[in-house]
Amino acid sequence: MKGFFFTADDFGRDPATNRAILRAYEHGALHGASLMVGQAGTAEAVAMARDHPALQVGLHWHFCDSTPLTCHAWPWGASPAAAGWAIGLHRRHRELAWAEARAQIAAFEDTGLPRTFVNSHHHLHIHPRLGPGLWPLVGRWPEAWLRLGWVRWFGKRPDHLGAGVGARLLVAWARRNWTGLTSGGLWGLDRPFAMQPDEVLRATALDLPGRQEFLFHPRSDDDQDARCLRELRQRLSAA
Repeated sequence: MKGFFFTADDFGRDPATNRAILRAYEHGALHGASLMVGQAGTAEAVAMARDHPALQVGLHWHFCDSTPLTCHAWPWGASPAAAGWAIGLHRRHRELAWAEARAQIAAFEDTGLPRTFVNSHHHLHIHPRLGPGLWPLVGRWPEAWLRLGWVRWFGKRPDHLGAGVGARLLVAWARRNWTGLTSGGLWGLDRPFAMQPDEVLRATALDLPGRQEFLFHPRSDDDQDARCLRELRQRLSAA
C-alpha cells in the first residue's frame, strides 16, 4: 500500500466522462477509476475496463446526484448536504442507503471486474451515521482498500492543524472503526477539477506513510484534470 495512486472518480456516469477517463489512462498518468453502477454510462465503462485490464477499477458508491438502483429517485435530491442531513436524521433514509449500497455491491460483483478499492460519490461513505453500516458490507472484499486516508491539502504541511480539522477528525474516527486496508492520504479535495502538476509532483515526493491517493475528475480532453494527467505522465516518464 505504499506509494501514490492517481484515481478518476465517476467512471460510468455518462459516455463523455467515460471517454475522458479512458483517454486520461491511455495518454496520461491515471492508475485507476471508480465505477458508478446503474448509470447512463455504466455498461460502456465496464466494457472499457474489460478491454483495458491494467486499469484498476473500484466501486464508487453513490447516494445523491445519481440514479439509484432501488428506487425511482433519491428522496433528498442531488445535494450531498441534503443527503447528509437526511441520512443523519432519519433511520428510514439510512436503511434506504444501506439497501442501495448492497444493491450496488451486487451490481459491481456481477461485472466480474477485479475489486480493487471502494470509495463514494461526494465521500458519503465516511458519514458518521452511514459509514458504520456500509463498511461491513465490503468486509468480504479483503483484497480491496477503502478510501479512508487522512485528508491532505496542497500548500499546507500534512500536520497543519488548520488543514480541515473536521475532516481530519472524521477520518481518524473512521479509521479506528475500520480494520481493513485503507489509503494513507487523500489529495485533491481542495482542487476539484483544477489539479496542478507541480503541486501533485511535490506531494508525491513527500515521505508519508501508506498509499497517497490523488483524486481527479477528467470530463474532456481540454479540462484541467485531463491536461494535468497528461503532463504528469510526461514528467514522471522523463524522471
